[in-house]
Amino acid sequence: MSPVLQLGPLALASDRLVAVVALWLFIMIGARPSIAKDSNAAFVAAVGGFFAARLAYVASHLDAFRQDPLAVLAVWEGGFVPLAGIGAAAILLVWRAPRHVSPKLLALLAVLGTTWFAADRLLVTSAASPFSIADTELVTLDGRPFEPKTVGRRPTVVNLWADWCPPCRREMPIFAEAASANPDVTFLFVNQGDGPDLAAQLPRETGLDLKSIILDRGARSSASYGGALPTTIFIDSTGTVRTVHQGAISRAGLTDKLKKIKEIQ
Repeated sequence: MSPVLQLGPLALASDRLVAVVALWLFIMIGARPSIAKDSNAAFVAAVGGFFAARLAYVASHLDAFRQDPLAVLAVWEGGFVPLAGIGAAAILLVWRAPRHVSPKLLALLAVLGTTWFAADRLLVTSAASPFSIADTELVTLDGRPFEPKTVGRRPTVVNLWADWCPPCRREMPIFAEAASANPDVTFLFVNQGDGPDLAAQLPRETGLDLKSIILDRGARSSASYGGALPTTIFIDSTGTVRTVHQGAISRAGLTDKLKKIKEIQ
């Protein structure tokens, strides 16, 4: 399981953390006189590349972002096209100093850009493994025991959440819409530590089927997948975990990951 940086209610998963570190290193190292004569070139390229990567993702998911335009600003939820960002940064470097492009700066861009690209491809996807969460004290809202082994008989989304978690509350309406639009996918919402009345309140307000709410009274399940809330686990019809998304998920990101698990039979 990839690590996650938890800052209060904000969870920054490792793939996004790598992107932040890569940008910071590019700006700091690229500003050195031994790397580039123009100390601002790296900053301009980094900022331009960041926006290009985000805009390329938004452009490829316009339907999702039309429903929630402010989600464009929620960059901590992920959603970038690294190759677009790397390409834009290289173009900005050449444009800013067409006759004096530093080979060292371009090499730095190549190294850190490759790291970002690899992280985006590898860290967001867990190693394929059977779904597993703590099975002690898991019960339905009406008090019946829940058996995790029943998960994965068809494409399944498992969301770990709690009522006190602001990002969990913000993403719940998106899950309600997705559950309604994808009847061929099982959605389960494993509440971490709330009582049955509190755990039922938010899902009821957003229109979720309360049968999809599972109570983890000991709040132990999240530890199986990095400890962050919210965490969403995407499982294909073979019962194999394909992707684990730590932190809040966007409508576009949810659409992407649903498509991937539905393609695997």
